[in-house]
Amino acid sequence: QQVAGELIDMDPGSSAFIATQAEVLHSLEVVQAAVAKLPRPPHLEPEQDGIADAMDAVQASAISGTRVIALGYLGVDPNYGAALLNAMIDVYLTTVRSTTSSGQTNLIDTKDAELKELLEAIAREESQLNDLRRVAGILGTADEAAAAQSERLNGLAEEVTEARNQRIKLESQLATG
Repeated sequence: QQVAGELIDMDPGSSAFIATQAEVLHSLEVVQAAVAKLPRPPHLEPEQDGIADAMDAVQASAISGTRVIALGYLGVDPNYGAALLNAMIDVYLTTVRSTTSSGQTNLIDTKDAELKELLEAIAREESQLNDLRRVAGILGTADEAAAAQSERLNGLAEEVTEARNQRIKLESQLATG
């Protein structure tokens, strides 16, 4: 994948991939969906935005040199924070599973279409080959044609031998009288 002219390593074990996943985990979409799953926290004033509060209170970052994402809540209500972090992880995992599943489905559909196209191409090639055989008067494969020609040549060789033997016999009869 390329972002702003830089290549991003999409290997699931790379630090760039882990950092990207930390950003996804702390994205507005994930936090918004997690907040929607929970009851409004009691520490918020009626005019306060629960999503903005959650975005400010949650931290997600990749731990350098590892495949670990540090996820923390720095808000005033630790019980709500624990519930929010769990909801964020649930939303993230659901999103990853859905994305992976749809990606696999798309890949399978693409491979299925490629297979159908290849099978159709094979059928077209076989049809063309059969047409060429029919036009050339070939009734089988090259091996079958070679075997038939060999059998025909053996038959002709036997006929030539028989004709030669008949000639010798006739010459002998003429010579003897």
